[in-house]
Amino acid sequence: MKKIKKACMIAAAAAVLAAAVSGCGAKQGGQAQGAAQAQTENAAQSENGAKQEQASANAGNNAAAGGDAAVNAAAANADGAAAEGSLKPGEENLGEFAVWAEDGVIDMPQFGMRIVLPESMRGSDYRIGAVGYVEESFAYANIYLADGDNEEYTYWDITEIMAHRSPFEMSEVASETMNLTPEMLVDLGSNGTLYYAAVLFDKFKEANSELFESVITAEMPEEQKNTYYELISHSEELLAGVELTDLTLPEMMQAARVGGSTLMEMPVFDLSEKEVRLGDMIAQNKVTMLNFWGTFCGPCIREMPDLGELEREYKDRGFEILGLTSDIVDGSGAIQKALVEDAEGIIADTKITYPVLITSRELLEYGEITVLPTT
Repeated sequence: MKKIKKACMIAAAAAVLAAAVSGCGAKQGGQAQGAAQAQTENAAQSENGAKQEQASANAGNNAAAGGDAAVNAAAANADGAAAEGSLKPGEENLGEFAVWAEDGVIDMPQFGMRIVLPESMRGSDYRIGAVGYVEESFAYANIYLADGDNEEYTYWDITEIMAHRSPFEMSEVASETMNLTPEMLVDLGSNGTLYYAAVLFDKFKEANSELFESVITAEMPEEQKNTYYELISHSEELLAGVELTDLTLPEMMQAARVGGSTLMEMPVFDLSEKEVRLGDMIAQNKVTMLNFWGTFCGPCIREMPDLGELEREYKDRGFEILGLTSDIVDGSGAIQKALVEDAEGIIADTKITYPVLITSRELLEYGEITVLPTT
């Protein structure tokens, strides 16, 4: 297990950005504090409990510069942020990730993104990695330079990327307290689930040169400092290599609860009791609606003719409904044949033509289905 210390660039950034894109502002310091806590705890802290001294000083300076409650909360967190068992590259917890760049690519499927590094960032004498977390409505990632691959190493941010479920303006993300202006931010677009923006660290450094020299890189060897400054001078090239990938937040947030399986890997059964992979059914369509229902459920059955009409109207555009019966398997996962017959009768009565499948116990657990119908 590696011992990692982080010399954070903008220790309070996660708090400010989370507050801004959530529409909370400085009045809701509690939510901002939670975001800052997640950032400082998840960002690969020292396993032996050492404080993040550089992050603390940085956050303290930023907090002293103004009265922004979000920054003050972040400073308070960073000042004592020491935790054991934090993520190391190659490890993954629920909603968290840490990876190294491999073959010039930082692959973060958990974050809905991959970054193809420019040639200017593919040196052999240093390593570049990423660490971050995904919450229900907000996500965050640090791309960083590591000073080595030894038992202990320190890392310095090259860029910080934030994401939110709702679109946001760069002016909303900017912070006077942190001297972070809209010109220092890049809108990275959306993958349909999250909207992304990132900090141009070359521009941030230009506006905060004293902070960089006196705090962030104060203890860096001169040669390493030159490497670091050279890397962040290519901020625009780095962000030009961003590729957004498909991401569904329920899949990200719940996969670890079911042995690491994802929604697409979940088993289901057709009415002949043949096991099929849910992902194979979904992959046949452009848009798939999952409708969980039960043979005992009156509201479920009453809505089925309307769902059938909806499916027929949009089927030629790549739309499909999968009806997932949720009461046919018993507590042990066995299929109850009498209920299969009931389901077949309901299908005939409601005249639906979309596929009906038997939900497995794994899928019910994954989806946390407690109320029917659920779509």
